[in-house]
Amino acid sequence: MSVKEVEIIDNVSGKSVLFRNTNKIIGVLLSKIEKTENEEISEVLILQSKTDKVSIAIEVEKQREDIQLKTLKTSQNFFVIFL
Repeated sequence: MSVKEVEIIDNVSGKSVLFRNTNKIIGVLLSKIEKTENEEISEVLILQSKTDKVSIAIEVEKQREDIQLKTLKTSQNFFVIFL
């Protein structure tokens, strides 16, 4: 079973962010997740490495031909496995 989407709702500000599994895999370790915030859709790149017991992932960004890690201060911090 895999997670199709996750919605984070801020009841104080009335805003929400929706993350949707696109099932798009780029190479061996990169995958794309669709992010909808304030009706604006963007793609989030996730770098993931896993074994049969552990999985770790972090948001990355493409800079020309390079992939760079985003700092934890600017990344969304939640833990969901998108399979």
